[in-house]
Amino acid sequence: MRQIGSLYKWLPVVALIILGACDDDDNSTSSWNNPTECLELTTSGTDIELDEEKLNDVVLTFAWTSAREMPDDYIISYVTKMDIEGSNFNSSVRVDEEEGVFTKSYTTAELQNLLTEKWGQTSNKAGTIQFRVIAKWDGGSRWAKPEVRTVTVNIRPYKPIVFDADKVFLDGSAMTGSRVSVSKTLENSYRYAYLGNLKKGELQIPVDFEGETNYICPEDGEGTLSDGNPEAVTMKAEPIGWNIPKDGEYRIIVDMEKKEVTIYSPDKKLEPAVVTWYDKNNDEQTTVVTELWMYGGGTGWAWWKGNCTQSLADPQILIYSGTALKSGEGLKFTVDGGDSKNNSYAYSCPPIDENTSQNLTLALGATGELSGGWSRGQRNSYYKLPGGANFIVLDIRNMKIRAEKR
Repeated sequence: MRQIGSLYKWLPVVALIILGACDDDDNSTSSWNNPTECLELTTSGTDIELDEEKLNDVVLTFAWTSAREMPDDYIISYVTKMDIEGSNFNSSVRVDEEEGVFTKSYTTAELQNLLTEKWGQTSNKAGTIQFRVIAKWDGGSRWAKPEVRTVTVNIRPYKPIVFDADKVFLDGSAMTGSRVSVSKTLENSYRYAYLGNLKKGELQIPVDFEGETNYICPEDGEGTLSDGNPEAVTMKAEPIGWNIPKDGEYRIIVDMEKKEVTIYSPDKKLEPAVVTWYDKNNDEQTTVVTELWMYGGGTGWAWWKGNCTQSLADPQILIYSGTALKSGEGLKFTVDGGDSKNNSYAYSCPPIDENTSQNLTLALGATGELSGGWSRGQRNSYYKLPGGANFIVLDIRNMKIRAEKR
Protein backbone atom coordinates (compact mmCIF):
# COMPACT_ATOMS: atom_id res chain seq x y z
CA MET A 1 0.00 0.00 0.00
CA ARG A 2 1.27 3.45 -0.92
CA GLN A 3 0.04 6.67 0.74
CA ILE A 4 0.89 10.17 -0.46
CA GLY A 5 0.09 13.55 1.06
CA SER A 6 -0.32 12.83 4.77
CA LEU A 7 -1.51 15.97 6.51
CA TYR A 8 -2.14 14.83 10.06
CA LYS A 9 0.81 16.66 11.61
CA TRP A 10 -0.61 20.00 10.49
CA LEU A 11 -4.11 19.50 11.94
CA PRO A 12 -3.44 21.13 15.35
CA VAL A 13 -1.94 24.23 13.70
CA VAL A 14 -4.77 24.46 11.18
CA ALA A 15 -7.37 24.09 13.92
CA LEU A 16 -5.86 26.93 16.00
CA ILE A 17 -5.76 29.29 13.03
CA ILE A 18 -9.35 28.49 12.09
CA LEU A 19 -10.68 28.85 15.61
CA GLY A 20 -9.01 32.24 15.85
CA ALA A 21 -10.74 33.36 12.68
CA CYS A 22 -14.07 32.09 13.98
CA ASP A 23 -13.84 34.17 17.15
CA ASP A 24 -13.99 37.35 15.07
CA ASP A 25 -17.32 36.43 13.46
CA ASP A 26 -20.29 38.53 14.60
CA ASN A 27 -24.04 38.16 14.26
CA SER A 28 -24.61 40.85 11.68
CA THR A 29 -26.79 40.08 8.69
CA SER A 30 -23.76 40.10 6.43
CA SER A 31 -21.79 37.65 8.52
CA TRP A 32 -24.87 35.46 9.00
CA ASN A 33 -25.41 35.09 5.26
CA ASN A 34 -21.69 34.80 4.54
CA PRO A 35 -20.21 33.38 7.73
CA THR A 36 -16.54 32.72 8.33
CA GLU A 37 -16.40 28.97 7.83
CA CYS A 38 -14.21 26.85 10.08
CA LEU A 39 -14.66 23.32 8.74
CA GLU A 40 -11.51 21.77 7.29
CA LEU A 41 -11.15 18.28 5.80
CA THR A 42 -7.93 16.32 5.28
CA THR A 43 -7.05 12.86 4.00
CA SER A 44 -4.25 10.53 5.02
CA GLY A 45 -3.37 9.96 1.38
CA THR A 46 -4.31 11.06 -2.12
CA ASP A 47 -3.05 7.97 -3.97
CA ILE A 48 -3.76 4.56 -2.46
CA GLU A 49 -2.80 1.15 -3.83
CA LEU A 50 -4.70 -1.72 -2.21
CA ASP A 51 -2.92 -4.93 -1.21
CA GLU A 52 -4.81 -8.23 -1.08
CA GLU A 53 -2.45 -9.43 1.66
CA LYS A 54 -3.62 -6.64 4.00
CA LEU A 55 -7.41 -6.89 3.83
CA ASN A 56 -8.06 -5.78 7.41
CA ASP A 57 -5.52 -2.96 7.51
CA VAL A 58 -6.81 0.63 7.74
CA VAL A 59 -5.40 2.26 4.61
CA LEU A 60 -7.34 5.51 4.32
CA THR A 61 -8.53 7.97 6.95
CA PHE A 62 -10.39 11.25 6.59
CA ALA A 63 -10.31 13.82 9.41
CA TRP A 64 -12.18 17.08 9.83
CA THR A 65 -12.23 19.95 12.31
CA SER A 66 -15.22 21.46 14.08
CA ALA A 67 -17.39 23.86 12.12
CA ARG A 68 -18.05 27.43 13.29
CA GLU A 69 -19.59 28.22 16.66
CA MET A 70 -23.34 28.93 16.72
CA PRO A 71 -25.75 30.08 19.44
CA ASP A 72 -26.86 27.48 21.98
CA ASP A 73 -30.28 26.98 20.36
CA TYR A 74 -28.61 25.42 17.30
CA ILE A 75 -27.68 21.73 17.23
CA ILE A 76 -24.86 20.73 14.90
CA SER A 77 -24.49 17.38 13.15
CA TYR A 78 -22.01 16.02 10.63
CA VAL A 79 -22.83 13.92 7.56
CA THR A 80 -20.22 12.14 5.45
CA LYS A 81 -20.66 10.94 1.88
CA MET A 82 -18.32 8.96 -0.36
CA ASP A 83 -18.87 8.25 -4.06
CA ILE A 84 -17.07 7.49 -7.27
CA GLU A 85 -16.04 10.65 -9.12
CA GLY A 86 -18.51 11.72 -11.80
CA SER A 87 -21.65 10.45 -10.08
CA ASN A 88 -22.27 13.75 -8.26
CA PHE A 89 -22.85 11.82 -5.00
CA ASN A 90 -25.94 10.14 -6.47
CA SER A 91 -24.59 6.67 -5.62
CA SER A 92 -22.83 7.68 -2.43
CA VAL A 93 -22.38 5.90 0.87
CA ARG A 94 -23.90 8.27 3.43
CA VAL A 95 -23.27 8.19 7.18
CA ASP A 96 -24.80 10.43 9.85
CA GLU A 97 -21.82 10.61 12.16
CA GLU A 98 -22.18 10.29 15.92
CA GLU A 99 -21.57 13.26 18.19
CA GLY A 100 -17.90 13.86 18.82
CA VAL A 101 -16.70 11.82 15.82
CA PHE A 102 -14.28 13.70 13.54
CA THR A 103 -12.61 10.89 11.58
CA LYS A 104 -13.67 8.19 9.14
CA SER A 105 -11.42 5.24 8.28
CA TYR A 106 -11.57 2.46 5.70
CA THR A 107 -9.82 -0.90 5.43
CA THR A 108 -8.49 -2.49 2.26
CA ALA A 109 -11.44 -4.90 2.16
CA GLU A 110 -13.99 -2.09 2.56
CA LEU A 111 -12.49 0.02 -0.23
CA GLN A 112 -12.11 -2.97 -2.56
CA ASN A 113 -15.74 -3.92 -2.02
CA LEU A 114 -16.99 -0.37 -2.58
CA LEU A 115 -14.99 0.09 -5.78
CA THR A 116 -15.66 -3.27 -7.42
CA GLU A 117 -19.04 -4.30 -6.02
CA LYS A 118 -20.96 -1.09 -5.30
CA TRP A 119 -19.52 1.13 -8.02
CA GLY A 120 -18.60 -1.58 -10.53
CA GLN A 121 -15.01 -0.51 -11.10
CA THR A 122 -12.68 -3.00 -12.77
CA SER A 123 -9.75 -4.30 -10.77
CA ASN A 124 -7.17 -3.45 -13.43
CA LYS A 125 -7.31 0.34 -13.18
CA ALA A 126 -7.44 3.03 -10.52
CA GLY A 127 -10.70 4.68 -9.56
CA THR A 128 -11.15 8.20 -8.23
CA ILE A 129 -13.41 8.64 -5.23
CA GLN A 130 -14.71 11.79 -3.57
CA PHE A 131 -15.28 12.12 0.16
CA ARG A 132 -17.47 14.92 1.49
CA VAL A 133 -18.27 16.11 5.00
CA ILE A 134 -21.26 18.37 5.64
CA ALA A 135 -21.76 20.31 8.86
CA LYS A 136 -25.40 21.33 9.28
CA TRP A 137 -27.51 22.88 12.02
CA ASP A 138 -31.03 22.24 13.28
CA GLY A 139 -33.05 24.48 15.57
CA GLY A 140 -32.62 28.22 16.00
CA SER A 141 -34.78 30.98 14.59
CA ARG A 142 -32.95 31.37 11.25
CA TRP A 143 -31.65 29.02 8.61
CA ALA A 144 -27.93 28.40 9.06
CA LYS A 145 -25.74 27.91 6.02
CA PRO A 146 -24.10 24.44 6.08
CA GLU A 147 -20.36 24.06 5.73
CA VAL A 148 -19.23 21.57 3.07
CA ARG A 149 -15.77 20.25 2.28
CA THR A 150 -14.75 17.66 -0.35
CA VAL A 151 -11.50 15.84 -1.06
CA THR A 152 -10.51 13.50 -3.88
CA VAL A 153 -8.48 10.29 -3.61
CA ASN A 154 -7.19 7.94 -6.31
CA ILE A 155 -7.46 4.26 -5.35
CA ARG A 156 -6.13 1.29 -7.31
CA PRO A 157 -7.95 -1.95 -6.37
CA TYR A 158 -5.97 -5.14 -6.09
CA LYS A 159 -6.47 -7.65 -8.87
CA PRO A 160 -7.86 -10.87 -7.38
CA ILE A 161 -6.14 -14.13 -8.23
CA VAL A 162 -8.48 -15.74 -10.74
CA PHE A 163 -8.69 -19.09 -12.48
CA ASP A 164 -6.86 -18.77 -15.79
CA ALA A 165 -8.45 -20.36 -18.85
CA ASP A 166 -8.03 -20.43 -22.59
CA LYS A 167 -11.24 -22.45 -22.88
CA VAL A 168 -13.89 -23.80 -20.49
CA PHE A 169 -15.90 -26.93 -21.32
CA LEU A 170 -18.72 -29.10 -20.00
CA ASP A 171 -18.15 -32.86 -20.08
CA GLY A 172 -19.16 -36.08 -18.37
CA SER A 173 -22.00 -38.57 -18.52
CA ALA A 174 -24.57 -35.77 -18.05
CA MET A 175 -23.83 -34.44 -21.54
CA THR A 176 -26.22 -35.46 -24.30
CA GLY A 177 -23.31 -35.65 -26.75
CA SER A 178 -19.63 -34.76 -26.78
CA ARG A 179 -18.22 -32.07 -24.52
CA VAL A 180 -19.24 -28.48 -25.33
CA SER A 181 -17.43 -25.17 -25.05
CA VAL A 182 -18.79 -22.61 -22.58
CA SER A 183 -18.94 -18.98 -23.76
CA LYS A 184 -17.87 -15.85 -21.90
CA THR A 185 -20.76 -13.58 -21.03
CA LEU A 186 -20.95 -10.21 -22.77
CA GLU A 187 -21.15 -8.24 -19.55
CA ASN A 188 -18.30 -9.91 -17.61
CA SER A 189 -15.18 -11.42 -19.15
CA TYR A 190 -14.53 -13.45 -15.98
CA ARG A 191 -17.92 -15.15 -16.17
CA TYR A 192 -18.81 -18.08 -18.43
CA ALA A 193 -22.34 -19.35 -18.98
CA TYR A 194 -24.19 -22.19 -20.72
CA LEU A 195 -27.88 -22.89 -21.29
CA GLY A 196 -28.81 -26.28 -22.67
CA ASN A 197 -30.07 -29.79 -22.05
CA LEU A 198 -28.37 -32.22 -19.71
CA LYS A 199 -29.31 -35.74 -18.72
CA LYS A 200 -29.07 -37.55 -15.42
CA GLY A 201 -25.43 -38.24 -14.68
CA GLU A 202 -22.16 -36.56 -13.72
CA LEU A 203 -21.23 -33.09 -14.96
CA GLN A 204 -17.54 -32.20 -15.22
CA ILE A 205 -16.02 -28.79 -16.02
CA PRO A 206 -12.63 -29.14 -17.76
CA VAL A 207 -10.45 -26.06 -18.28
CA ASP A 208 -7.73 -25.80 -20.92
CA PHE A 209 -4.89 -23.37 -20.21
CA GLU A 210 -1.52 -23.21 -21.95
CA GLY A 211 -1.80 -26.76 -23.24
CA GLU A 212 -2.83 -28.34 -19.93
CA THR A 213 -6.25 -29.57 -18.81
CA ASN A 214 -7.45 -29.21 -15.23
CA TYR A 215 -10.92 -29.38 -13.70
CA ILE A 216 -13.12 -26.97 -11.80
CA CYS A 217 -14.41 -29.01 -8.85
CA PRO A 218 -16.71 -28.38 -5.88
CA GLU A 219 -14.60 -27.23 -2.97
CA ASP A 220 -16.38 -29.57 -0.55
CA GLY A 221 -15.57 -32.51 -2.83
CA GLU A 222 -19.11 -33.87 -2.65
CA GLY A 223 -20.67 -32.88 -5.96
CA THR A 224 -24.20 -32.56 -4.59
CA LEU A 225 -26.15 -30.01 -6.62
CA SER A 226 -27.08 -26.88 -4.65
CA ASP A 227 -29.79 -25.79 -7.04
CA GLY A 228 -29.57 -22.08 -7.91
CA ASN A 229 -26.96 -21.28 -5.24
CA PRO A 230 -23.34 -20.25 -5.87
CA GLU A 231 -20.90 -22.97 -4.82
CA ALA A 232 -17.24 -22.40 -3.95
CA VAL A 233 -14.93 -24.28 -6.32
CA THR A 234 -11.28 -25.17 -6.68
CA MET A 235 -9.03 -26.31 -9.53
CA LYS A 236 -7.76 -29.91 -9.55
CA ALA A 237 -5.83 -32.18 -11.90
CA GLU A 238 -8.47 -34.94 -11.60
CA PRO A 239 -12.21 -34.35 -12.03
CA ILE A 240 -14.80 -34.21 -9.29
CA GLY A 241 -18.15 -33.64 -10.94
CA TRP A 242 -21.65 -32.57 -9.97
CA ASN A 243 -24.50 -35.04 -9.75
CA ILE A 244 -27.22 -34.00 -12.21
CA PRO A 245 -30.40 -35.55 -10.77
CA LYS A 246 -32.67 -35.56 -13.83
CA ASP A 247 -32.96 -34.73 -17.51
CA GLY A 248 -33.86 -31.20 -18.57
CA GLU A 249 -32.64 -27.71 -19.41
CA TYR A 250 -29.92 -26.39 -17.11
CA ARG A 251 -28.21 -23.02 -16.82
CA ILE A 252 -24.59 -23.19 -15.67
CA ILE A 253 -22.56 -20.13 -14.64
CA VAL A 254 -18.82 -20.33 -13.97
CA ASP A 255 -17.34 -17.25 -12.29
CA MET A 256 -13.55 -17.41 -12.62
CA GLU A 257 -13.00 -14.30 -10.48
CA LYS A 258 -15.22 -15.25 -7.55
CA LYS A 259 -14.29 -18.93 -7.97
CA GLU A 260 -17.92 -19.99 -7.92
CA VAL A 261 -20.20 -22.21 -9.98
CA THR A 262 -23.98 -21.80 -10.00
CA ILE A 263 -26.22 -24.44 -11.59
CA TYR A 264 -29.94 -23.88 -12.18
CA SER A 265 -32.04 -27.01 -12.74
CA PRO A 266 -35.40 -27.06 -14.57
CA ASP A 267 -36.98 -26.56 -11.13
CA LYS A 268 -35.17 -23.23 -10.69
CA LYS A 269 -35.40 -21.96 -14.24
CA LEU A 270 -34.61 -18.25 -14.62
CA GLU A 271 -37.32 -16.32 -16.46
CA PRO A 272 -37.40 -12.83 -18.03
CA ALA A 273 -39.02 -10.01 -16.09
CA VAL A 274 -42.76 -9.45 -16.61
CA VAL A 275 -44.27 -6.00 -16.03
CA THR A 276 -47.79 -4.55 -16.14
CA TRP A 277 -48.64 -1.02 -17.27
CA TYR A 278 -51.45 0.98 -18.90
CA ASP A 279 -51.31 2.31 -22.46
CA LYS A 280 -52.54 5.68 -23.76
CA ASN A 281 -56.10 4.32 -23.88
CA ASN A 282 -55.78 3.20 -20.25
CA ASP A 283 -55.88 -0.46 -21.27
CA GLU A 284 -53.80 -2.84 -19.19
CA GLN A 285 -50.72 -4.26 -20.91
CA THR A 286 -48.48 -7.09 -19.75
CA THR A 287 -44.98 -7.20 -21.25
CA VAL A 288 -42.30 -9.88 -21.05
CA VAL A 289 -39.15 -7.75 -20.94
CA THR A 290 -36.78 -9.02 -23.62
CA GLU A 291 -36.24 -5.72 -25.47
CA LEU A 292 -35.94 -2.06 -24.53
CA TRP A 293 -36.28 1.29 -26.29
CA MET A 294 -34.15 4.30 -25.37
CA TYR A 295 -35.11 7.97 -25.24
CA GLY A 296 -33.61 11.21 -23.94
CA GLY A 297 -30.84 13.69 -24.55
CA GLY A 298 -28.46 10.77 -25.01
CA THR A 299 -30.34 9.77 -28.17
CA GLY A 300 -30.82 13.35 -29.38
CA TRP A 301 -34.44 13.08 -28.17
CA ALA A 302 -35.13 10.38 -30.74
CA TRP A 303 -36.43 6.89 -29.99
CA TRP A 304 -33.79 4.18 -30.41
CA LYS A 305 -34.59 0.51 -30.39
CA GLY A 306 -32.07 -1.10 -28.08
CA ASN A 307 -31.68 -4.39 -29.96
CA CYS A 308 -30.74 -5.68 -26.53
CA THR A 309 -29.12 -9.04 -25.90
CA GLN A 310 -30.14 -11.19 -22.95
CA SER A 311 -27.18 -12.44 -20.94
CA LEU A 312 -26.54 -16.18 -20.98
CA ALA A 313 -26.13 -15.89 -17.22
CA ASP A 314 -29.58 -14.40 -16.60
CA PRO A 315 -32.43 -13.42 -18.97
CA GLN A 316 -33.10 -10.41 -16.73
CA ILE A 317 -29.72 -8.91 -17.63
CA LEU A 318 -30.21 -6.90 -20.83
CA ILE A 319 -27.23 -5.53 -22.74
CA TYR A 320 -27.21 -2.64 -25.18
CA SER A 321 -24.22 -2.55 -27.52
CA GLY A 322 -24.50 -0.10 -30.38
CA THR A 323 -24.43 3.57 -31.34
CA ALA A 324 -22.70 5.76 -28.77
CA LEU A 325 -24.85 8.15 -26.73
CA LYS A 326 -24.84 11.64 -28.24
CA SER A 327 -24.58 13.43 -24.89
CA GLY A 328 -24.88 12.99 -21.16
CA GLU A 329 -28.19 14.84 -20.99
CA GLY A 330 -30.26 11.93 -19.74
CA LEU A 331 -31.75 8.62 -20.83
CA LYS A 332 -34.61 6.32 -19.97
CA PHE A 333 -35.48 2.81 -21.18
CA THR A 334 -39.02 1.71 -22.00
CA VAL A 335 -40.50 -1.74 -22.61
CA ASP A 336 -42.59 -0.57 -25.58
CA GLY A 337 -41.68 1.40 -28.68
CA GLY A 338 -45.13 1.68 -30.26
CA ASP A 339 -47.90 4.25 -30.07
CA SER A 340 -47.94 4.08 -26.27
CA LYS A 341 -44.21 4.42 -25.76
CA ASN A 342 -44.64 7.64 -23.78
CA ASN A 343 -46.96 5.79 -21.39
CA SER A 344 -45.09 2.51 -21.14
CA TYR A 345 -43.26 0.99 -18.22
CA ALA A 346 -39.83 2.65 -17.94
CA TYR A 347 -36.46 2.03 -16.32
CA SER A 348 -34.21 4.85 -15.16
CA CYS A 349 -32.95 6.43 -11.95
CA PRO A 350 -35.31 6.36 -8.96
CA PRO A 351 -37.88 9.20 -8.95
CA ILE A 352 -38.45 11.38 -5.91
CA ASP A 353 -41.95 9.94 -5.61
CA GLU A 354 -44.72 8.65 -7.89
CA ASN A 355 -45.52 12.12 -9.19
CA THR A 356 -42.12 13.80 -9.03
CA SER A 357 -39.28 12.93 -11.40
CA GLN A 358 -35.57 13.58 -11.05
CA ASN A 359 -32.41 13.28 -13.14
CA LEU A 360 -29.31 11.66 -11.64
CA THR A 361 -25.75 11.38 -12.93
CA LEU A 362 -23.89 8.08 -13.28
CA ALA A 363 -20.15 8.00 -13.95
CA LEU A 364 -18.65 5.95 -16.76
CA GLY A 365 -18.05 2.39 -15.60
CA ALA A 366 -19.80 2.90 -12.25
CA THR A 367 -22.73 0.79 -11.12
CA GLY A 368 -25.88 2.72 -10.23
CA GLU A 369 -29.28 1.96 -8.76
CA LEU A 370 -31.94 1.15 -11.37
CA SER A 371 -35.63 1.81 -10.83
CA GLY A 372 -38.62 0.75 -12.89
CA GLY A 373 -42.30 1.62 -12.98
CA TRP A 374 -45.25 3.15 -14.74
CA SER A 375 -45.83 6.20 -12.52
CA ARG A 376 -45.51 9.74 -13.84
CA GLY A 377 -42.45 10.29 -11.68
CA GLN A 378 -40.70 7.20 -13.04
CA ARG A 379 -41.59 7.81 -16.70
CA ASN A 380 -40.19 11.34 -16.54
CA SER A 381 -36.95 10.49 -14.70
CA TYR A 382 -33.71 10.30 -16.69
CA TYR A 383 -30.28 8.88 -15.96
CA LYS A 384 -27.44 11.16 -17.08
CA LEU A 385 -25.21 8.48 -18.56
CA PRO A 386 -21.87 9.60 -20.04
CA GLY A 387 -21.87 10.83 -23.63
CA GLY A 388 -20.03 8.39 -25.85
CA ALA A 389 -21.10 5.33 -23.85
CA ASN A 390 -21.93 2.50 -26.25
CA PHE A 391 -22.27 -0.49 -23.92
CA ILE A 392 -24.99 -0.45 -21.26
CA VAL A 393 -25.86 -3.30 -18.89
CA LEU A 394 -29.26 -3.28 -17.17
CA ASP A 395 -29.58 -5.90 -14.45
CA ILE A 396 -33.33 -5.94 -13.90
CA ARG A 397 -33.22 -8.73 -11.33
CA ASN A 398 -30.89 -6.82 -9.02
CA MET A 399 -31.92 -3.37 -10.31
CA LYS A 400 -28.44 -2.17 -11.27
CA ILE A 401 -27.14 -0.28 -14.32
CA ARG A 402 -23.66 0.30 -15.75
CA ALA A 403 -22.53 2.24 -18.85
CA GLU A 404 -19.16 1.79 -20.56
CA LYS A 405 -17.23 2.70 -23.69
CA ARG A 406 -16.06 -0.39 -25.61
